[in-house]
Amino acid sequence: MALQQEEEEEDDMVDVIWRQLLSACPWLEEQREVEGVQGVGSGVMEGLIRVWRRVVDRIFSLYRVSCSAYFTFLKLNAGQVPIDEDDPKLLLTNQNSKQSNDDVIVMATLRLLRLLVKHAGELREGLELGLASTPTAPWRGIMSQLFSLSRLLLIQPPFPPRH
Repeated sequence: MALQQEEEEEDDMVDVIWRQLLSACPWLEEQREVEGVQGVGSGVMEGLIRVWRRVVDRIFSLYRVSCSAYFTFLKLNAGQVPIDEDDPKLLLTNQNSKQSNDDVIVMATLRLLRLLVKHAGELREGLELGLASTPTAPWRGIMSQLFSLSRLLLIQPPFPPRH
């Protein structure tokens, strides 16, 4: 049952990728028709889908790294990791800073919120782990945005229910 569902999801994904490719490159439909008539098969289609997946995987690998880095930053700035206040490096970085620590934390939480809204499905695991292990204090600065998002999520949840 689960294997059949995975195959159906895979077929759906291939269809979605192919539609995206056709919208960007309409001439591919003509190529597919020519291949079908000549009996060559769908070699071009399969190759393009393989390349498309690699590009998307590369992009989302960067988003995953960003997501992890933002959560690490929030943990460090929320006081979960002790910082040596006598460290001269800390003094140098604070003197050159034009933004307050609160501003930087709000920026990081808003960027995480953006990743959540735009790419929740692809970044699900990293977001779930990060949200579970990050303190709530950094999120207080964007409380109004969180309430707005919660209203949107009631209409269309970002994560499909697990079976």
